[in-house]
Amino acid sequence: MKLFKQNANSYSTDLGDITVILNGDTGLYFELNETSSVIWALIDKPRDMNYIVKKLSEDFQGNHEIIKSNVLEFIDEAEKKGIIEII
Repeated sequence: MKLFKQNANSYSTDLGDITVILNGDTGLYFELNETSSVIWALIDKPRDMNYIVKKLSEDFQGNHEIIKSNVLEFIDEAEKKGIIEII
């Protein structure tokens, strides 16, 4: 089972409904919307996909499959940007 967590060299701050992340390795900044910010907060320690989707489903009361698709999209983009680790 894959676990997802924030990259140790990524630094973040909350600005209202968004989160801004600095990739310490590349010096690039990224802005997360409200939903992505919640995912980011959930992976402050290693979490599996089921945990992330379950928590989001509870918080947003949305369709499980749509939420899972959104999480997968976030994970894919965040990994490409080097702000998360998959372990």
